[in-house]
Amino acid sequence: LGHAAAEEALQMAARRGAMNPLSGKLKDVRAARMRTAVGKLDRTLVVVESEELLVGQKRGIAVALCKAKVELRTLERLVHAGRISRSSLEQRAKKALAREHLSKFVVTTIAGNDKKPTFHWRVDGPLRHQLEKTRLGRRVLCTDQHNWSTGRIVYAFRGQWHVEELFRRAQKGGVV
Repeated sequence: LGHAAAEEALQMAARRGAMNPLSGKLKDVRAARMRTAVGKLDRTLVVVESEELLVGQKRGIAVALCKAKVELRTLERLVHAGRISRSSLEQRAKKALAREHLSKFVVTTIAGNDKKPTFHWRVDGPLRHQLEKTRLGRRVLCTDQHNWSTGRIVYAFRGQWHVEELFRRAQKGGVV
């Protein structure tokens, strides 16, 4: 969800004690649940933790951060040489941090005038840690099935890939 309700659900799930383990086959899964308006619709939102998703997102962020550091160091050199304007610097710094949540924990400071800008940047460890604890590795599921248990909602979401796989196979042909 790209909606404010998803962000609200993630904030709620980040509170101490909000994420609870599920039962049965999903006993290794932790989830938090809330009911809210998504636009004008009444929906149940379930935030689910996934260790596999967390590992993949951390790996993606590490790769993106390496690429961003190269660009940020290049921008530092251009500023020191006086070969970049402030507006161009702001644009390129914003583009370098556009990937994988980087703008949430890489802090940039751009000052000076358009002809002679100053530029400093740093990776903020506590902000990165907060992002990992509150956002990364979590999915927000949205449903109108308010009477379903949290486990049933998660189980239905996880079973969705079976249907998608059948469609992929059917599109290849040879399936009757």
